Amino acid sequence: MTALKENVGVADRSSESAAKMMKRESFEHTSVLAIILLVFVASVNIFSAHRGPLSRLPSLQEQRDSNLRSFVLSDRKAVPMKDIIIEEGKDRFGYGENESNNSKQRFIDILSGVGEHLDDEVIANLPTWREVKDLYGSKPVIVGLDTCEDYKNDPNISPANRSLAIVGLMNTGTHMLSRILKESCRMPDREFHEPFGSASDLNASNDETHDHDNDEDTDTKEALKYLKEHKNDLESGIFFEVPWNKHAPESFRLHNKNYKGRKKVVDNKHILPIVVVKDPYHWFHSMCRNHYIVRWPGWNKNIKHCPLLVPNGADYENEELTKVLPRDGKAAPIQIFRKEEETEKYDSFVHYWNEWNGAYLKAGTNYPRLIIRYEDLLVHLEETVTQICKCAGGEVITDKIQHLKDTAKPGHKHKSQKGLAGSIMRYLRDEKRTHPGGEMFMTFDDLQYAKNGLDPDLMKSFHYTHPERTRQNMSF
Repeated sequence: MTALKENVGVADRSSESAAKMMKRESFEHTSVLAIILLVFVASVNIFSAHRGPLSRLPSLQEQRDSNLRSFVLSDRKAVPMKDIIIEEGKDRFGYGENESNNSKQRFIDILSGVGEHLDDEVIANLPTWREVKDLYGSKPVIVGLDTCEDYKNDPNISPANRSLAIVGLMNTGTHMLSRILKESCRMPDREFHEPFGSASDLNASNDETHDHDNDEDTDTKEALKYLKEHKNDLESGIFFEVPWNKHAPESFRLHNKNYKGRKKVVDNKHILPIVVVKDPYHWFHSMCRNHYIVRWPGWNKNIKHCPLLVPNGADYENEELTKVLPRDGKAAPIQIFRKEEETEKYDSFVHYWNEWNGAYLKAGTNYPRLIIRYEDLLVHLEETVTQICKCAGGEVITDKIQHLKDTAKPGHKHKSQKGLAGSIMRYLRDEKRTHPGGEMFMTFDDLQYAKNGLDPDLMKSFHYTHPERTRQNMSF
């Protein structure tokens, strides 16, 4: 009996001991879980504090419920989330040196700002910031800013006469810049007094018939016509185009058929010209699509080889071309037909781009003028327009300088263009300089001709480079 009691006592103590052990193990397990949870929460807080807040992406229905995958693509492959983030910019225009190279955010913001519909295809074809930097640098290029004070301090140009006007080759965005400046800038000291009296006097004078047609009558007629058509420009001091025609060469500034007549209304020497240039390789293709008043062999024959810098065997076999191409193997020459002016002639599109832009570049030694790049109107619009406005003594009148959704002229839809999105996808991509899309093409010989013929001083001044394909030994 005694032995039985001892065995029961041992069993009871063993049960108590087991229960205590189980209780202790349960407590230790709970403690470990609690510690793990605390470590996890602390890690999340530390990570969030280190990383900072995410830069907000544009709404677009919150891009289909915050689906960030399609916002940044490189060669149609998703870029890691860390490369989508844009850290806070260092300049007042919203972007700084920390902008991710793989980001497309700048262009998404631009297009969202004008209400563009952004689907996966559009976003996939937008350039990355790295692509744009490699092509055109990270800052706008504005030639002539050092002459702004000379313009504003010129004793022959009173504050009341200060004005700015746009000029550039065809297909360089002159119309777009004019519209944006009209909406964003004003000349606070501008005063214009009609030289011919009231509007009723103007209409009466304009309807008069003259018994004899001498130079004075012709000049007065031109002055009255210009005053009537450009009264808003004259009053605001922001001209849609320079009085000598927005696509005219620099030599027309003080020497053109209408100069004497228009001088009765506006003095060209009082105007600060704003010259727009465009990457020559993109400009070649733009001219082939929209030729305006420019003519060259085969311009109206739907010839796909353009701009015909080096005609090849296939061109000479073409019945439409063989009649008009030069027989010595030279580039196709071009001509510009202007109303009331002599026809301009150039040996090729390369010569046209060189001579036209070169004259305005050299003119900076004679009078103030600014030269800006078309590409900067797409990438650095606010900074570029602000600099232009202030250079002429103007002031910006809007909180934010906006892009235009439709970059083409009203009533003149540029072929194969898709508004601002189309411009960004086309004119900020290197491959589009050699393969513009569609059936139009340049041969490797064309590209070599352009590389050897484009003025290196001009290319350097505007920070333009030659396409990657011209630096490789490859054919098409």
